[in-house]
Amino acid sequence: SATTEAPLSSSSSSNTANKEQIMQLYKYLSSRGEMIEEELDRIMSNLVKSCPAQLHKAIRYCTADEEGRHLASLCIAACELVGGDRHAALPMACTIEMWMAIILTTDDLPCMDNARTRKGRAAAHVEFDDTTAILAAQALAALAFGTVVDSTLVSTDKRLRLVKEFSLSMQRLVYGQYDDVKKGESLETLEELNAKNTNKTSSFFELPLVAGAIVGGAGEEEIEGLRRFGRYFGLMWQVNDDLSDATMTAEEMGKDASSDVKNRKTTYLTLVGAERSAQLRDELANRAREALLERFPAKNVKIL
Repeated sequence: SATTEAPLSSSSSSNTANKEQIMQLYKYLSSRGEMIEEELDRIMSNLVKSCPAQLHKAIRYCTADEEGRHLASLCIAACELVGGDRHAALPMACTIEMWMAIILTTDDLPCMDNARTRKGRAAAHVEFDDTTAILAAQALAALAFGTVVDSTLVSTDKRLRLVKEFSLSMQRLVYGQYDDVKKGESLETLEELNAKNTNKTSSFFELPLVAGAIVGGAGEEEIEGLRRFGRYFGLMWQVNDDLSDATMTAEEMGKDASSDVKNRKTTYLTLVGAERSAQLRDELANRAREALLERFPAKNVKIL
């Protein structure tokens, strides 16, 4: 059944069990990632009919992902978790991929983070040029909204709500990026840093989960439970990313290393130190787990 396959929950009594759960999760996300890859390829193939060749190439470059499309797979996982049809969630999962590509492509621009690499290869503006990268992101924004509207396996009411959720998430990401670029080095409190990262990072995790739950027909309490899970999980991910940025190489991270230091941005590491950051990461992981289990105590789902 759908609920027995969705990988979103917890509990293990040993390291062996944890490893088995991780392998099961990886297998699940990889299988759903393959579904997303196939559907995204279909969407992009249709786009080539009207799109200039070089721009189409840039769009495909921006949306390429050799890591398995795990974040977008959470959209399908959430849909299955609440008893929905995985195929109905596929278009929204593809929209998540486009949405991610829009944000990452523009974040990397010289006027923003000035990053040279992304996902282990040249950033889009380096591979092509600034203009083409920006236009590719704009084209993806239009395509993303169109993909949601064209999702015929989802009711009109749900599609309207999905468009609203997508729009609100884009706004939050823009606000978070503005604070990151314009106020990055002036954030002085943990509350300010959390507020910026709740917009800039947590949105990445909230939208796939909420969208999948909406497609799957979840009730409001289930939707909000997944939203809270995504919020805490996103903050946890950001704390861990800040720690990694200071200790890992560009090859290990798949993007520019020490970029926050170079751009003089306030991070969890610079604000509270490595030890407190690690503690905060664990605290956020626990809060994410609690938020999930509060709404899904009886679900046979396996992730945390």
